Amino acid sequence: MISGLLALSTPSVPQLLGWFGEDSRLAAALGALTLSADMQLKPHEASFNNVVASLDGERLDGVLKLSDNAGRFALSGTLAGAALDLGRLIDRLPVPKVDAADPSPLDLEAWTAREIDLRVSVDAARLKGARLTDVATWSPAR
Repeated sequence: MISGLLALSTPSVPQLLGWFGEDSRLAAALGALTLSADMQLKPHEASFNNVVASLDGERLDGVLKLSDNAGRFALSGTLAGAALDLGRLIDRLPVPKVDAADPSPLDLEAWTAREIDLRVSVDAARLKGARLTDVATWSPAR
């Protein structure tokens, strides 16, 4: 086991993941990220405690765990903060165009190829012109 302090900063989460050979459509929602945490590395698992993350300048605190289950990447954790601009995150997602005349099924494999069990809560969120209070989201593991 290896433990220590992690400090990470990137202007683009998708570019950072690309450097590791990962391509995640959901990560496209994220822009600049700075992260600090107490890290523990074990075979096939990285745990991050006392996480302080800043997404485009908005702070989230919590815990995260990254694991490799037989070659399948999994992320789990809980993050909480004061505010988050959900509209900006959603605008960055590469949502596929849907043609009602096309009878073929939607290909959602690229959206569901990872296991993510992440809970995010904030005191206030912005979604375009709407202002929301006491917001929580949850992404269940697949």
